[in-house]
Amino acid sequence: MLHFFQAFGCYLFFKIFSFYFSSRLGGGDIKILIFWCLLLNLHSVLWIIFWASFLAILACFYFSSWTFSLNHQVIPFVPFLTAGLFLVTLY
Repeated sequence: MLHFFQAFGCYLFFKIFSFYFSSRLGGGDIKILIFWCLLLNLHSVLWIIFWASFLAILACFYFSSWTFSLNHQVIPFVPFLTAGLFLVTLY
């Protein structure tokens, strides 16, 4: 039952976040995080978000070193979330 309230709290947080920053986090990212909030504890979900953000920043630095710029290109966040889930469940 605790995970249901946790998932509902995450849903409210991400909905408010996506309202103010509409182009930053997509609906698929929110759905996957809420699903993981149902299955995992909040501590694990926060570590998943941390590792996903860290890996996404590294990828942006890598892509910005190429000759083209990523000024207005959208990078999907779900692969980074999946890599974060892999890292959290592995360690």
